[in-house]
Amino acid sequence: MMRLHAAIARRLVLATMAATGATRAVAAWAVLGGATGFGGFGIDASSARNAGWPGWWVDTVAAAVLVAGLLQLMRLLRRYEQERPFSADTALHLRNFALALVVSVLVQRLLPVFLSTLGASAAFGPPHLTLFTSDLWIVLIGGLLWLIAHVMVEAERLSADNEQIV
Repeated sequence: MMRLHAAIARRLVLATMAATGATRAVAAWAVLGGATGFGGFGIDASSARNAGWPGWWVDTVAAAVLVAGLLQLMRLLRRYEQERPFSADTALHLRNFALALVVSVLVQRLLPVFLSTLGASAAFGPPHLTLFTSDLWIVLIGGLLWLIAHVMVEAERLSADNEQIV
């Protein structure tokens, strides 16, 4: 049963990656057409989405980090399909996915501040940090997944120690 669930979940992750690519393409098309406020990557509106190409690049970098994390999630689900849910490499994939979640939020929220501080882009206006509750939840979930991965590694180590004793 775990194989079936992991296979379905892996296909859903693949569909999410395809949808992310499609939204980036639509956003680029909107910017090319001179549109502002195109909605970009993510759920909440941010100042980066009204910044034309600089905003598109910020959202695209955040999306690329998230897609890299989704690739790690696909590898994790492949281990589940192989019925190896608690191996060390499974924990590594979970840890990398958690890291990608946190980094994508940090990129999306801090890169516009950094660029406007440097004066590299007038499109973002004066430096200001915008955080949403959803950002905090994503960081919290990423941190919890990181902790679970650490517990998985420790469990693997204790299991190996226990096998040597017995």
